[in-house]
Amino acid sequence: MDDQLAFANAAREGFRRASAASGIIERYYRIAQSTILLRFAGDALLEPITPALEHLRLPEAAAADFTIDLFDSRSTATSLPFLLDRYIQLMRLRWWEQLGTRREIKGMNSERIRSVFHLGPDILSVLDQQENHAVYWVEDAADIPYYETGYPLSVLLNWWFGKRNHFFVHAACFGTDNGSVLLTGKGGSGKSTTTLACLDSGLRLSGDDYCVVHPERLMAYSVYNTIKLKGLQDVERFAHLKSCIDNLERVQDAEEGEKAMIFLQRYFPEQLLPASVLRAILVPRVADQQETVITPASASHVFKAIMPSTLFQLPGNAQEEFRALASLVRSVPSYEIALGSDIAAIPGVIRQFLQDQDS
Repeated sequence: MDDQLAFANAAREGFRRASAASGIIERYYRIAQSTILLRFAGDALLEPITPALEHLRLPEAAAADFTIDLFDSRSTATSLPFLLDRYIQLMRLRWWEQLGTRREIKGMNSERIRSVFHLGPDILSVLDQQENHAVYWVEDAADIPYYETGYPLSVLLNWWFGKRNHFFVHAACFGTDNGSVLLTGKGGSGKSTTTLACLDSGLRLSGDDYCVVHPERLMAYSVYNTIKLKGLQDVERFAHLKSCIDNLERVQDAEEGEKAMIFLQRYFPEQLLPASVLRAILVPRVADQQETVITPASASHVFKAIMPSTLFQLPGNAQEEFRALASLVRSVPSYEIALGSDIAAIPGVIRQFLQDQDS
């Protein structure tokens, strides 16, 4: 524990030095009934990190439940403390010895301290659960990958919220003020097409890839206002959204290529749903028919759809997350949505389904 605390304190010292050199910019956000404070050393990380969270920004707050300090070394001209710098160099050289299967730094994780290193962009995230404080570092803000700008700080937020019975789920969420549905499924099942079809249809979105749920209150909360189009084919299919895509010139169809990304707060702020009561979980399936039909499904079918990607995409406490997902699936009605070829009709089917659930 002493080594882990020293590691976390070194990360905090790194931010202190960077902020002394570049000043502090504060941003408050209200996420899942908690106030989150982001403190930036200088302004280099503002643009990569804040757009996806902008719909939840508070003008100010008296206090924060969770504080994240963010800095990069290049823009602040601040080197890391010696201990951190040595660890970073070691992880870059011998990552297979120093990192776990989900990027956890070996020997630097416990009930109190959680640490992860994202090799490639080389992003360091360190959380002190007892202090409700975290540090996020990258060598150069320009190295932040596009997918991190769409879903920033997800590792730290997942860890922190998980200890407060709020859990990240890998699912889309949309609905109305009277209730919402989670849409979860593996790639190619039609989840992205359905989410895009529901945009600007009278249904409002809490999230495209991630949202936070409370399995006992059966509430869903928005975290990011990001929505993705899978590739050039989706860009052409939903051509009316083309002018809203920030990274259009870099979009590729390759499996590992850059996906088109839209920040809804900039273009469709009225379509965002910050919080809602969960009415159902839907598992999509592309059907060889014109009409879209929603039918009851078993809880096990839904659990198999939502569990793997939720547990394996983000580092967290697997046992707690497993129990939370199981509780959620037992408590919320399960359905399969067979997606017909008439894409424009999909939102109306879901809207009517929600009305029926509310009656």
